[in-house]
Amino acid sequence: MSRRQTVPLVLSLGLALALGLLAAGCGEPKHDGRTLSEWMERLGSLDETHGLEAAHALAAMGAEAAEASGALFHALGTAAPEVRAAAFEALEKVDPATLRRALIALRRGGGDSIMALGAVLKREDPHLRLKAMEGVHDLAPKDPARALSVLDAYAKDDDNKIRYLAIATYQKLGEYAAGSAAILQAALGDEVGAVRAAALRSLAWLGPAAHPALAQISERLADDEPAVRRAAATTIGRLGGPARAAAPDLAALLHDEDAEVRKAAAVALGLLKRIGRDPVIALGAAITDADPEVSKAALQSLQALGPGAAAALPALRRALSGAAETRLAAVSAIARIGPAAAVAADDVAELLDDPDARVAARAAAALARMGAGAKAAVPKLVEAFARSEREVRMVVAAALGALAARPDLSVPALIRALKDESVPVRASAAQSLGRFGKAAAAAIPELERLKADRDVTVRRNAAKSLKMIREA
Repeated sequence: MSRRQTVPLVLSLGLALALGLLAAGCGEPKHDGRTLSEWMERLGSLDETHGLEAAHALAAMGAEAAEASGALFHALGTAAPEVRAAAFEALEKVDPATLRRALIALRRGGGDSIMALGAVLKREDPHLRLKAMEGVHDLAPKDPARALSVLDAYAKDDDNKIRYLAIATYQKLGEYAAGSAAILQAALGDEVGAVRAAALRSLAWLGPAAHPALAQISERLADDEPAVRRAAATTIGRLGGPARAAAPDLAALLHDEDAEVRKAAAVALGLLKRIGRDPVIALGAAITDADPEVSKAALQSLQALGPGAAAALPALRRALSGAAETRLAAVSAIARIGPAAAVAADDVAELLDDPDARVAARAAAALARMGAGAKAAVPKLVEAFARSEREVRMVVAAALGALAARPDLSVPALIRALKDESVPVRASAAQSLGRFGKAAAAAIPELERLKADRDVTVRRNAAKSLKMIREA
């Protein structure tokens, strides 16, 4: 072929290629009279109706709309809730390989994605369904109303994992989920222990809406699984007073083979407050539990019971000879019992010499709260003024004033304390002297001097006590 023949042939081929490319551009996929580009633009419209129409159109176009994958992904995070759901449906038709990435995008899309995640739960793929419910779990607090519609629909799902996550998510919604109390109550009988435990934890946050389920909650204290028994105890404690009838059953759990269950039972008893004599005695026995966390929980609950812990006084007295933290917790519980604990005054007074200043200070406070029954401890309190720790001396000064006994010993000791280098000690002593009335007359000169003290509290307490002494 000559050169003159070759050139026209090349030009003809180039023209054909250009025309082919032009034809390809003009042949952009269409649906219902609109091109793919137009549907993509319509998908991003602020008009929700237009967005839904576009998502459905792209779904109908299937693989031909592959170029719209990016626009559909964008819609998953920015569009209205219904449009997000439709966009996910469209991606399944347009580019199925991207579904897992699409699900991740939905989970990052905030509360408005919950409806779309609910749509994913209707599918058969167990992995996609699980990830969708995890997304609902994470996003539920951002849109409780939509979350509840999904949770209520899948709280009885055949998939154990889906069902567990649905039940567990109610807890994040608290009393907002009160309308779903019956669903949670039914879940207490679920065949899967983790679901029963999740139902208990969710009921704990419903408040009064959970009260109709108290009988079933109490039954779970005898569940075969420790995690369920623990959750039942915790739930009863959180529900408080209305669940008080379960106190004997909780007391029985203090002997459970599982330490975490025993601890939960001990904590719950403290939250119930007025629990009766036998459960209190059981708490006292739990002080010597082999697990230190159970012992600690028992002591804390006895403190919380206040005067109601009197039945555990023998056990608390024995605990005063335990380790430092045990002594501190025990004497704190005794202090909360008040005058009824005066029979332990001698034991508590011995702690004024405790090497731990916290224990000694709490012992002084406990004696003060015992009232008249602890007057015999005054000599030990006076001796405690010799301690180097100012927090002990301060509480001792306050205790002497609270007891207002043995002025022959107390008043001289308090007068000496008016010269203490510590401001809180001087303030406490100045305040206490006024409670002795005329028996503290010997303190008047020192109290007059303290009216010029550099600390305003000391000055105020001194002036007040002077008035009380003179007017007595």
